[in-house]
Parts: sequence; C-alpha cells; structure tokens
Amino acid sequence: MGLTLAVCMLLEALIVNIIIKNAVNRPRPWVESDQFSYFYDSINLSKPNESSFPSGHTAISFCAATVLIVKYKFKALPAVIFAILMGLSRLYLCVHYPLDVLGGVIIGGLCGVIGLLVDRFAVNKIINKIKNIRCKE
Repeated sequence: MGLTLAVCMLLEALIVNIIIKNAVNRPRPWVESDQFSYFYDSINLSKPNESSFPSGHTAISFCAATVLIVKYKFKALPAVIFAILMGLSRLYLCVHYPLDVLGGVIIGGLCGVIGLLVDRFAVNKIINKIKNIRCKE
C-alpha cells in the first residue's frame, strides 16, 4: 500500500506542481482583491507565491483518498472526509478559488486511479519477480 501511495503522490506532484501550475500560472485571490490581501495581513500569515490553479493540497489529499477508498472501501471514509475538509480549508483561507479546488479534486482523483493501474500492472509484477528470485535461492 505504501508503494502504491508513493507512486500516486509522485505522479500527482509531477503533474500539479511542475506541469500544470507552471503552464496555467493563475494568480492567487489576494493578488486580485485587496480584501483577501488584508485578511492575510491581519492574521500575519505569509502568502504563497506559486500559481493558484490547481490546489496542490486538495489534489494530494484526494489522490491518497482515492487509493485508500479503492483498497479499503468504507474503512477509508475518514480519508475522504479529510480530503473534503482540506479542499474547503483552501477556500476558507482564501488561498484558492473554487475552480482551483475543483481542479485539485479531479486531478488528484485521476492521479489516484492512474497510480492504482500502475500498481496493478507494474509494481505487482516487479514484486512477484523479486519473490520468485528469493524462492529459487
């Protein structure tokens, strides 16, 4: 399970942080609104500088939740609730627009599915080969 999650999260980080954020380069909400900027200044938090679309926090949490819900069904419900709360927190803290969060949900879920497919076809074959080599020795 750990290897599957690692593959999914690595894929998500590559797609979101390296490819999409740099290609879209959407400004954060406080760049376009003084109210959001004032909110951050009033609570004395530093403002992230990278692109707003998609939400990386939402994407990584939905990536993990997708893998866990497929593998463990209803036992993974807390992970899904956590992922939903993560997305809502990005809106509440004014660091993303709703479309950024929705993009994170979709991209994270897709990365989770792709990672599960990679796990099913590639990772399991590698592990089985390693097991077979150990059994022959």
